[in-house]
Amino acid sequence: MPILNAGQQSGPAPDDLVRDVLSRPFIAREDEVLRGEIWEDILAELPAWQQLCRGSADAAWEEIRSSESLSTVLAAAIESAEQDTVRRLAILDARALRLSEGSEIRAVRNELEIERQTAQALVEGIRTPAIRMVACGVCVLWPAERFG
Repeated sequence: MPILNAGQQSGPAPDDLVRDVLSRPFIAREDEVLRGEIWEDILAELPAWQQLCRGSADAAWEEIRSSESLSTVLAAAIESAEQDTVRRLAILDARALRLSEGSEIRAVRNELEIERQTAQALVEGIRTPAIRMVACGVCVLWPAERFG
């Protein structure tokens, strides 16, 4: 019976498994792309395949959501966007103060409001990024003699 992630059914692979096995390059004479009849053996051993895939996807999402590096990058992006917004709004404010005609002032004030709304939407987008899982891969570790 195959062992999934050293007994886990989902979640990150143990470091030693990544280092010793999963980081190795694909070798055509030893490794096999899962397709065709080979799936019958895999599905016989892993009848809950779909649930395992869903569990792995859920674990991947949780890994992303709790990622310290992602949080750090998002915080830096928010700070940068806010600083840039302050700079742009100050420029528009200064322009509005120099204008004397009512229609020009209204146009700059309108531009200023659009800039504020855009900046707010940008920061909100950074705070809650849209992340999509486009592709997913699987590595099934199987004894070599199984397919000998």
